[in-house]
Amino acid sequence: MIPLLPFGRERAVRFTDAAVISERLTESGAAKLEYIAAKSQPLFEMALSEVRAESFRMVAAANSAMQFSASDFPKGVIIIPLAGSTITRSNGTWIEWGRGQGALYLPPGGSRGESKARLAVAIDVEAGRLQDIARAMAGPDLEEDSPLDLEAPRALGLGRNGVDFECLFQQHFALVNAMGGDPASIERSGLDEMILRAMVMLLAPSLLFQAGSEGRNGVRARVSQICDYIDANLTRKITLTELEKLSGLSARSLQYSFQTVMGRTPTRWIIERRLEVVHQKLLSAQQGETVTSIAGLYFSNMGEFARMYKARYGELPSETIGR
Repeated sequence: MIPLLPFGRERAVRFTDAAVISERLTESGAAKLEYIAAKSQPLFEMALSEVRAESFRMVAAANSAMQFSASDFPKGVIIIPLAGSTITRSNGTWIEWGRGQGALYLPPGGSRGESKARLAVAIDVEAGRLQDIARAMAGPDLEEDSPLDLEAPRALGLGRNGVDFECLFQQHFALVNAMGGDPASIERSGLDEMILRAMVMLLAPSLLFQAGSEGRNGVRARVSQICDYIDANLTRKITLTELEKLSGLSARSLQYSFQTVMGRTPTRWIIERRLEVVHQKLLSAQQGETVTSIAGLYFSNMGEFARMYKARYGELPSETIGR
């Protein structure tokens, strides 16, 4: 049995014939793809789910053991592993990657290889957009026009500078799933920008996690101050601008300080704290209190709240309050 997809399971496309999926995917895109079931496991199975937003496209894929080849890919791609392992050859280089090993960046062109049963999410790389984001995040002192190396294939470490990128991307995928893969919700919430920024940090950690003059203890103190402020204001709208003014940090420094200390962005932290508070209040709800009367203080969109709540706690808020 192949692993469960991290998002879009209800609308996933499933195949049990490697030749059929090879033909379908080649017909639907610019690239040529070929999949062959592994000799050790001739029963082939693959499930795919795609999400498109204005600024990115990503595909979750779960498959049984197989061999594969691809050619004529017009864009680069970052592949985040969630289960299993793969060996891939691109531009004359063999790269082993997978859960516990690292992610993979592939430039435009072709690749081939083989994998065990695996689960991974591939995110298209819009080179110009990512380079722009990298320049903005790095600040005015950056001298390079193209700070990201997008020419060569390489493995990407998922644990860098105290940041667990595997956990970070899993949280992003869970939010995509909680929003039903709806492009408008993804864009309104800023999740698309969060995913693109995480891709930049994964590609260039040395550029974006340079040690500041303040020191680790000073950064932790500022982040702790921000967290206290967030906890005291969870029932009102909290903007990044007010957090920047409160902490005295620039937009870039605020994001990276939070990522370094907390392993997530300020925006994600606010969502998680609101979910945690609502969860506790639902567990201790008094007679007459409802999900809406409790959660409505913290979330304006009850549909999105319910999806995020279930993604985090594995049940609907109505089930929690009903216990």
